[in-house]
Amino acid sequence: MYLDPYGLDNEVPASDLQGLLAHYAWQTSTDALLAPAPPQTMVLRTAQNIKATFARILELQDDAHPELSQLLRGNDTMNVDAALYSAMWSSLMLTPPDTFEWNDRLASFLHRFAGSWPEDVWLVEKYLWPMYNSFTALRHGFARHVNRGLGDPWDHWRLVRDQDDLIPPMSRRDFDGNQSVPFKIGQVFRHRRYGWIGVITGWPDQGTQHFPVATSRDTDDESDTAAPGEHPRVPVRLPDRFYFMCL
Repeated sequence: MYLDPYGLDNEVPASDLQGLLAHYAWQTSTDALLAPAPPQTMVLRTAQNIKATFARILELQDDAHPELSQLLRGNDTMNVDAALYSAMWSSLMLTPPDTFEWNDRLASFLHRFAGSWPEDVWLVEKYLWPMYNSFTALRHGFARHVNRGLGDPWDHWRLVRDQDDLIPPMSRRDFDGNQSVPFKIGQVFRHRRYGWIGVITGWPDQGTQHFPVATSRDTDDESDTAAPGEHPRVPVRLPDRFYFMCL
């Protein structure tokens, strides 16, 4: 089966390809050119196309044609990010890990994984870590260790694991505040903007304690200190503002 995903919606007849080769005055055998492509080659080519599309979207910014990122459903931005993530996985899993290019791709991947897909840490440990260690001897060399000034690429992975090991401090919730919580733990929901399906696993009533909040007085004053003789301003939680943890 021959396909032209950028030019035709249907299968391409072999006679058309043979005619195209004749048009370019191809003199030798066409068997090698028309032979089935290995699955690995097809996957890597698709991954390269995804990366090229992502680079084109970044280049055009707001001028990018919507068809560059549109799929049948879902948020365009998240779809593009997920597609790039899968392409990066393909490039790492299907190419030998004993090259400078592989090491550079790993560093870029680990940075993106830690920022957007930390739940995949077990996949990184199961597949990429053994591949990396299979050529440990090469990585002790100066060129591999420097990694073009990026430092140890696995620092991103360690950061994710360090976050997993943190035990959140216990805090007693205000019973009266529970009455205004609009959801229940265990409730299944669909994200209004992105269409994701999630489950409510909990909620903190102090989720905004490290963020700017409204104050009990002088909310328009940018000063962090109170005037002599005045009581310091006490932050108050805005009503019906909650942070939910979802799967």
